[in-house]
Amino acid sequence: NQLKGQVKGILNVKNDHDPNEIDIDSDDSEAENGGNKKRARLDLVGTRLVFLGTGSAKPSRLRGCSSILLYFEDDGSGHILFDCGEGTYGQLVRMFGLTKAIEVVSQLSAVWISHHHLDHHGGLSRLVEERVKKTKLRIWGPKNVGKALDEYFSNSGKE
Repeated sequence: NQLKGQVKGILNVKNDHDPNEIDIDSDDSEAENGGNKKRARLDLVGTRLVFLGTGSAKPSRLRGCSSILLYFEDDGSGHILFDCGEGTYGQLVRMFGLTKAIEVVSQLSAVWISHHHLDHHGGLSRLVEERVKKTKLRIWGPKNVGKALDEYFSNSGKE
């Protein structure tokens, strides 16, 4: 198994206790804690999973390309986007309104791209262009997605 040694813990959500509490199982945790599992507390209040697009190679008014936003209402920062298909920015505007969409995009901390198909990263350049706050934005994905983004910005004359 290639992952052995790379995965430090496995999260297990149990139905028999507080839904905001999870067990973290790992080989080391039980020995370190005298056989007790570690407990972590998650505060999920004010956190929303917003489905901006659930899959379509050809976006339409009713179905957008893959894009899911993990939105933190309370602190207003650190939102995370999973995939950014073409039309993601437009979906954000339709979902939140223009002013709030600009704020959400500027407060993104990370974008995770699952794979190199355009319906999963075709909206990334527009999203980056629309960021008002030029803070660091982490983008995780295949190398060729980064190359495509670099090429877009070098050829467009935009930074």
